[in-house]
Amino acid sequence: MAIIDIDVIKYNPESDDAIAWKFPREDISFGAQLIVNESQEAIFFKDGKVVDTFGPGRHELTTDNMPWLRGLVKFSLGGRTPYAAEVWYVNKTVMRGLKWGTKNPLPVEQPRNNGNITVHARAYGSWGMQVTEPQNFITHIVGAQTSSSPKGHIGSERVEEYFDTAIQQQLNVVLNNFFAERQISISEANRHNAALAESIKHGIGPEFQRYGIEIESFHVESVNIPKEESDMLQALDLKEQEENREFEMKNREFEMINQLPEAYNTKRTFDVLEKTAENPGGGAGQLLGAGFGLGAGLGAGVPLGEKIGSAMDIQSKTSDPIESDTQNDPVAKLQQLKQMLADELITEEEFNEKKKQILDSM
Repeated sequence: MAIIDIDVIKYNPESDDAIAWKFPREDISFGAQLIVNESQEAIFFKDGKVVDTFGPGRHELTTDNMPWLRGLVKFSLGGRTPYAAEVWYVNKTVMRGLKWGTKNPLPVEQPRNNGNITVHARAYGSWGMQVTEPQNFITHIVGAQTSSSPKGHIGSERVEEYFDTAIQQQLNVVLNNFFAERQISISEANRHNAALAESIKHGIGPEFQRYGIEIESFHVESVNIPKEESDMLQALDLKEQEENREFEMKNREFEMINQLPEAYNTKRTFDVLEKTAENPGGGAGQLLGAGFGLGAGLGAGVPLGEKIGSAMDIQSKTSDPIESDTQNDPVAKLQQLKQMLADELITEEEFNEKKKQILDSM
């Protein structure tokens, strides 16, 4: 083998996106000069293992700073015997603009009032990274297979491919936890992209740290689901909003009963009279047949029996004489009262109370 002296080893990749780059020759001369730029680290491999690392500066490769060379260099040949070693440069600068995205739709459970449903989400965005532990990074990514990259070059595309699986595995877990914990519909996901990105970054961070990498930034650009599933969620949202409104109204009514029973009784009376006005054909409707409106002549806090009595008195005063005689007839009043009970305009308790009043007046 011809002896070739390599006097200078320096970083000179063909591409600007190199995160790791291998010096093209492996026959290193004793005494060669190694140049390492700022934000770089040079790592020597021997027999598939890391044997030395060098930070920024100019380094002369001798046994003084590379003890592992002892025994490899034959000084009988002038100490210029080449020795086999691989030199990898690792960039520690921040690299941004890396892409991520779901290969297949991810099943995401959506919490609903009546149980969870599953939709299928796609998401994509960008991220940035920085190698903080070059030796750890190069060992995992290159390791014993340093010759697997024909160009001796690890760029952004290979890093994206290498870590895509790690991102995919974490995405499904993070997405489900995010929407479940915050009770957010996935149809509103894009309003929460920043918080979602932070959750994903936090979730996948430990996996990247195992490779000596810190995630410098992580962005979610879009989360979407098929249109038919989006339409289904919107319909369910509207239905649940209506159910929630009805529930709140019932709660307010319940609070009114407990806190202001007189106000509730008055409201209830108005509701009864309003239903009576809507059904003028029934026997109870005759109470309002002469123009008696909702709440007319009724004061707050007046017992229901008195309200009904007042309504009958007003009706008798505004009707013709024959009809007034009928209204003054206790039997007719009882029949009207019975009809109101049949029309569910009053309760049985209210019916019995008014019935007793009519009978007592006879």
